[in-house]
Amino acid sequence: METQALIGYITGLIQKTTLPIESLEVVIDEEKHTLWVRIKTSNIKYFSGKDNEHVEALNHLVGRIVYEQTAKHEYPLRAIIDINDAYEKQIEEIRSTAYMYASRVKYYQDSLEMPPMNAFERRIVHEYLQDSEDLSTESIGEGKERRIKIIFKK
Repeated sequence: METQALIGYITGLIQKTTLPIESLEVVIDEEKHTLWVRIKTSNIKYFSGKDNEHVEALNHLVGRIVYEQTAKHEYPLRAIIDINDAYEKQIEEIRSTAYMYASRVKYYQDSLEMPPMNAFERRIVHEYLQDSEDLSTESIGEGKERRIKIIFKK
């Protein structure tokens, strides 16, 4: 499926949900290989559910469709549904925390472990710090205790 057809398909799928949507934008970030579905709504309760389960379910469904359609590409796309810019805000918070930890690592010239994070959050930290010349990152721990260790390169 071509990119524009995929965008049209995802847009149609979201519009068929009958959820109260004020605006819907589907865009592809080629650099980060991400398909963003940005939804604006004044009635977030239909999307949230218990522990954000409705958004997670919709994100999983759209993510599977996008991956299946782009799996044969050199870089398959991943999908992110962002309702009222919540993911963008979360990403900025994670980057801000990573910056704070990285500053401490540079100041003390020693390694530091961040608190446990899910895979999405860890990926953001790895990507954010990947170009640092004096720091490296690695994931350590298992399960819900998996976290990032920021290492000072001596």
